[in-house]
Amino acid sequence: MPSKRNIQQLADLKDRVSKAKSVVFTDNSGLNALGQSQLREKVVAAGGEMVIAKNTLFSLTFQDRMTNDELRMKNDHSTFNIQHSTFLTGPTAVLFAYQDEVLPIKVLAEFAKANERPIIKGGLLGNSPLSAEQVMELAKLPGKLELLVKLMQQIQGPAYGLVRTLNGNVQKLVYVLQARENNLRGGVNHDG
Repeated sequence: MPSKRNIQQLADLKDRVSKAKSVVFTDNSGLNALGQSQLREKVVAAGGEMVIAKNTLFSLTFQDRMTNDELRMKNDHSTFNIQHSTFLTGPTAVLFAYQDEVLPIKVLAEFAKANERPIIKGGLLGNSPLSAEQVMELAKLPGKLELLVKLMQQIQGPAYGLVRTLNGNVQKLVYVLQARENNLRGGVNHDG
């Protein structure tokens, strides 16, 4: 019979999974308490969360989220199933990305590269399983905010060019009109 603590933890994990846009499984062995704390802070700042729990609880959480057919993918001629994969073997910490699918993964990948820990095992983007290599490729993509900034720059670029062009033509017109006015006055100096 499961304990009340495990039942509550399972419910909390299911809630996190239902909110997450992407999930990454890591092997956090060898990462000291300070490193884990620093990583958690950075991931939270990026709109995610790092959670450590028993692999059996993670397995039950993801088993309830999707059917086994949805959890299978062909990867190097072998069938992949999250419940029986290396994702849930050994010490496991799971990153949940809530706001932006990519930004917390970028933070995790940068931290892992700098500290050689944690080791990325794989992940999920929506209901699609990802290998560790695919997670690292995903980490190279720009986040939503970066993409929005680039889009706004692309949209505003032609508008700024048009304004500069129109403004330049108006200035030229003013110079021409001033020169014409001076010409019509016959070059008379009204200063004194």
